Amino acid sequence: MYNERVIRKNQLKDLKNVKSERKVKVILEDNELKQFFRTFDVTKFDQYRDWIIERLIFDTGARIGELLEVVPADIDLRSNALLLRKTKSGKQRFVYYSQKTRNHLKSWLTYKDRYADSPYLF
Repeated sequence: MYNERVIRKNQLKDLKNVKSERKVKVILEDNELKQFFRTFDVTKFDQYRDWIIERLIFDTGARIGELLEVVPADIDLRSNALLLRKTKSGKQRFVYYSQKTRNHLKSWLTYKDRYADSPYLF
């Protein structure tokens, strides 16, 4: 409003920008990651689903909400790519996963189709 000359004095001139401090992210050791993934009881449907989701989060950096919107057609097993359609920014993007995660995804697709009838991957 000051720039448009609606008001005479810029009340915010002496106000400093507040920058929030970023928290230092804790990096897990290999044994901690293995221990974390062993906590899931993959013999149960919901635990197996959560285990696959966590592997994808770890492997791709995708957010949980982005993964929950994925449908099987968004998976490209040949190029180890996953299309995220509903992202935080609103823009579609591809994320890539490892060969090991690819094998787990193939198993999940077969398993999920036997026990769930949802159009979504998870």
